[in-house]
Amino acid sequence: MRLLLALSLLASLSCSATSENGTVSTSAPTSEPPASASTVASATAVADVPTGSAPIATAPSATPPAGAPEPVSIPTIQKVCKAAPCSGPMSRIVVLRSGEKIVRYLHHGDIQRCSHPPSVYFDANGAEVGTIPMKPIQRGSDEEKKIDADHAKFAAGGKPAEETDCSGKVSAAK
Repeated sequence: MRLLLALSLLASLSCSATSENGTVSTSAPTSEPPASASTVASATAVADVPTGSAPIATAPSATPPAGAPEPVSIPTIQKVCKAAPCSGPMSRIVVLRSGEKIVRYLHHGDIQRCSHPPSVYFDANGAEVGTIPMKPIQRGSDEEKKIDADHAKFAAGGKPAEETDCSGKVSAAK
């Protein structure tokens, strides 16, 4: 009896039908009396909702839809965090993009793990590209110029787009 009541209530809330392409069509309930089959069929074509679910993270080789930014790959973030020195809960990974494409991940280590964590660049697949030590340098010195040149070389033309932690939680770049 409860099942029949629940099904009856569900049927009164919305009508739905599944098409050949796997989408579900729904319509809002009305207070009008039941209509003929042809009227109900035309009323149910209000919204097409895909029945599948989108992946949370994708492989780096997956191609995003045209005009959409390449998604941040959680497995790659985890690989970066596993490989980088001084990685921990306070680590931050800056995603560097050229247009919509990810070109580099820049890992800044957790200062609770070591006092001067280096900045480590990784390519879009998680392979280490280069390291910049965190140490005091004199402004305007040759060493500062070398470090600036290394940053430019390792960034490969990418600009900071968003920032994430080792769990993959993304926020806007600062």
